[in-house]
Amino acid sequence: PASFWHTRWSSGSDRHPHSLVIDLGAKLQFDGLLYLPRQGQANGRVAKFEIYTSNDGTNWGEAVASGSFQNSKDVQRVKFDNPAEAQYLRFVALSEVNGEPWASVAELNLFKLLAD
Repeated sequence: PASFWHTRWSSGSDRHPHSLVIDLGAKLQFDGLLYLPRQGQANGRVAKFEIYTSNDGTNWGEAVASGSFQNSKDVQRVKFDNPAEAQYLRFVALSEVNGEPWASVAELNLFKLLAD
């Protein structure tokens, strides 16, 4: 978590939304996402978000999840309403906890729930 993804950060930065596209390397099944915010300071922590999936990295369809994160350095969990199966994931930061025009992510992890 000491190295992180961060959009441009200056007074001339583009406004939200900012997005990060991840190629998972193969089609995977998953039920949700774990978001670990930047640890050292709140600068860039994502507040509102949307998550999309795609099989080809071009066609995204409707968001599989959306919501808001707390201003916390703790891992935050997003369970999708329906399980996803895709090769690409797009994480979209719609706003930042302090209202700044940038976003950061220390870690994103996908999870699959175990059957009962």
